[in-house]
Amino acid sequence: MSDTHTRHSEAGVAMTLLVARRVMQEMDGEEMELAAGKLKKVMEGYVKEEDNFNEGRKVLMEMKQRLGKVSGGDWPDVEKEYKQLVNSKKEKVVVENHEWWKKLEEALQVEDKDDNDQMESGDDDLEMTQVERNTVCPISRREMVKPVKNILCGHVYDKGSMEALLNQNPKSRCPVVGCPNKAFVVRTNLREDKETKRAIAMKKVK
Repeated sequence: MSDTHTRHSEAGVAMTLLVARRVMQEMDGEEMELAAGKLKKVMEGYVKEEDNFNEGRKVLMEMKQRLGKVSGGDWPDVEKEYKQLVNSKKEKVVVENHEWWKKLEEALQVEDKDDNDQMESGDDDLEMTQVERNTVCPISRREMVKPVKNILCGHVYDKGSMEALLNQNPKSRCPVVGCPNKAFVVRTNLREDKETKRAIAMKKVK
């Protein structure tokens, strides 16, 4: 049970951090602030859930030790005893001090650092990045015309190909093999990918 809970929590936290980075890359202004606020609430929920789980596990271990010292006829009301122990040991969790919260704050500040790095890098490096970027649509296997990026996973598709896929099946997931994002693709999460668009233009020039 503990392993299952841990895997579930860690997967949720990882996805939240991934989305946070995409939000900082693809959004700005009020839209970005709104999305960041929602992600903080999600992460707060994970932190509190993890704290409750750990506290409950400690209480169960203590109860196991106590019950091992009493005879069968003297057993207390286990449920009542458990609730009393939980309430007596419960301390208010400081979300901001948790490692997961600190990682989220770092993810929500990545864009500023990236912008500075891009400004400091030379034009040659930028041109190389554009040319090396994959410009083939994972759906049609053809050169993209209007590249759009899924902000939930970062994968890029041709707008026309994705539109056709969504018209055929509105509950389509990211078509890239191995993509960890299991959410359905929705049009509001698709943004024009200017970097891939420039890479396509650079290819045509060459």
